[in-house]
Amino acid sequence: MKRVGLTAAQSWACVLSCFTMHGESAKMAYLAMMRAFREGRAMPSVGDWKYQWKKTHPHTRLPSMCPLDWTPRGASFSAIMAARKTLKEGK
Repeated sequence: MKRVGLTAAQSWACVLSCFTMHGESAKMAYLAMMRAFREGRAMPSVGDWKYQWKKTHPHTRLPSMCPLDWTPRGASFSAIMAARKTLKEGK
């Protein structure tokens, strides 16, 4: 279920906001979010790692586990922080 009109990074920024509701720093919330994602938890508007892998690697065999050195498009900490700023500004 993807939100209409959001970039990949903005979708991840919306997910990150759920993780920062408990007062953690953005970096700690990001690490918790990515840990949950890599463990297979489905994230609102972005899905789980298997969905993201198939979307970005359509002709590659699905690994048995999420590769720890792989970050989906738009899910880097810097991309999410930039997208978060644009969402707050209403752009």
